[in-house]
Amino acid sequence: NTFYRLAMITGQGILVMVAGYFEQTSGNIAYAWSIVFYLLAAVYIVLYAWHRRILPRPDADVAGQIRSLQELLREFTATFVAFFSKKYIGRILAFLLLYRFAEAQLVKLAPPFLLDDRAAGGLELATTEVGFVYGTVGMLMLTIGGLLGGFLAARQGLKYWMWWMVAAINLPNAVYIELAYFTPDSLLAVNLAVGLEQFGYGFGFTAYTLYMLDVARGAHSTA
Repeated sequence: NTFYRLAMITGQGILVMVAGYFEQTSGNIAYAWSIVFYLLAAVYIVLYAWHRRILPRPDADVAGQIRSLQELLREFTATFVAFFSKKYIGRILAFLLLYRFAEAQLVKLAPPFLLDDRAAGGLELATTEVGFVYGTVGMLMLTIGGLLGGFLAARQGLKYWMWWMVAAINLPNAVYIELAYFTPDSLLAVNLAVGLEQFGYGFGFTAYTLYMLDVARGAHSTA
């Protein structure tokens, strides 16, 4: 989970800041993002070559034996049937679909809000500033919140912390109301607000992750 978050920091923070730097030095937005994506492609190629060489190949990891297309389709269908046959499947699906409902809406609006002109109601941050605020500070706080949530859930159980995590993933979203109302010029104020919201998201998302792990148990847990 930590390294997943580090990847998000790289993608939403560091690479955005690099793009912002080339925007400022070249004055060409398309050129700036082209450099970022060429750089990203090169990183992927290097990592592909590295993983081909370094990843283990355990003897137990062998391909399954499928004798016919009919058998393949039967096994494929059985995976879904096993999941949708679980007890309380309606409640399970409702939880999975609605737990992040508010955050899912916010996450698509936050970056445009930070970038938009003040005349349009935004905070008019530069691309490099958004990369730092949302993709670096925000992601670091999200990671810390996730680690804390996992630590506490491991000690006292998910049931004990569930309502605290529900509150944590929703209530800090109100910081964007404050940012929209006051439109602060201080980058520190924006960092504190976004950091608080992302910390709450990371802490609250722990419940979602643990719930999914619990629900997935069974013969087809990986699928």
